[in-house]
Amino acid sequence: MKIALRQVMVAFVATVAVLSLAAPASACQSQNVRCDAISTTVSIPDDTSSYTVQGKACYTGSTRGKTAVVMVCGFSYTSSWYFDPTYQNDQYSQVKAMARKGFVSVAYDQLGTGGLSDNPATANLSLLNQVEVLHQVVTQLKAGQINRMAFNKVVVVGHSLGGQEAMILASLYPSDASAIVSVGYLRVASATGGAALGAIRTQAVNTDRWASASWVGNSWTTADGVSNRTLFYSGSYDQAMITADEANKGVASYYTLLQAQYLRLNAGLTSSVTAPVLDMTGDSDILGCNVSEGLDCSSDAAVVAREQQYFGSSSCFTGASIANTGHDANLHYSAQSLFERQAEWINDVTSGDYSLCAYLSLVRQWCWLCHQQHSQHLTYANQNAPQNAGRFLLTKASCFKQMSKQFRACHHGRFGQCGARNLRK
Repeated sequence: MKIALRQVMVAFVATVAVLSLAAPASACQSQNVRCDAISTTVSIPDDTSSYTVQGKACYTGSTRGKTAVVMVCGFSYTSSWYFDPTYQNDQYSQVKAMARKGFVSVAYDQLGTGGLSDNPATANLSLLNQVEVLHQVVTQLKAGQINRMAFNKVVVVGHSLGGQEAMILASLYPSDASAIVSVGYLRVASATGGAALGAIRTQAVNTDRWASASWVGNSWTTADGVSNRTLFYSGSYDQAMITADEANKGVASYYTLLQAQYLRLNAGLTSSVTAPVLDMTGDSDILGCNVSEGLDCSSDAAVVAREQQYFGSSSCFTGASIANTGHDANLHYSAQSLFERQAEWINDVTSGDYSLCAYLSLVRQWCWLCHQQHSQHLTYANQNAPQNAGRFLLTKASCFKQMSKQFRACHHGRFGQCGARNLRK
């Protein structure tokens, strides 16, 4: 056991050394990102027609050997805008941020959302059929059938309704995604937030943006007016972003929304998920967080306490709270910190050695705790999850001091997330 302990300690030192020598963010931002249009053909169950899905793939250098990150948006958005907004693009574009971090970002517009893809006037645009389309896109990416790019590993990042789709995909097709990241989708929603959302939702034909579209008869979005989009924003954000948001809002099929609500109540929906899961939410998300309703999002530990129960023991689950952030996390001032944390986690769990998932999660947690400089040195067993700090800003001395206590707690079997057995191999 002493040898195993020494090996992990050496690995930790090496990890900290790499972090301390990492290039500053400005150097990363200077990398040139190439974005190519993508287009592929998909089908929908119980529908004889074929449809075209379009979007973009962004990367730096070559795509060979990289992990693809497929991005799926939520209600009243298109992926081509939410993940790559025209307003302050350098600050809020996740497709470009993830490309600079060494991934291939793939953002495609879902069918019937008002984006680049086909918008069929069909009753078959249910949530499960959108998942089927996602499955076809992932399958084609792995097979090299989209822009001749082939990927061994695909990670799906979903926002809100897109997070639900990502989780269903991982449940129905376990081999599709190497990992799942969900942002802004919690299994129990706020009743107050849900009522507020219902009050601003309207049929798309009733809005200036979509009134003349012939296919939107079964589609819904938010009612006209910038004030109606503020429900998706709280904490710290740029008011001008909400104006841009309103001008670019998309739609969602009534049948997608109806099935999404039904499936949300299915407690066993994610119990069979085996892929690593990063479940993130803004601490001020009105749709999922309300302390008076017993829905706490104030810390990583609170997210774990709420969400981990819906996943089986075979899934490496990580919960994360994003400070000063509302529902549309990508469109808040915390966007770059959000992207950074996702990239670090994805790199960890797709590193090739799944047993490292537990260990590297602890490394991140120790460093975030050091960054916050808690007055009390809490063990990992007492807090069960990292506090949100967003960046690796630490001194070696403070991190080693914090690490020594938490490592002993973990090594003696009090590891709550992924199982201490991974550290004893």
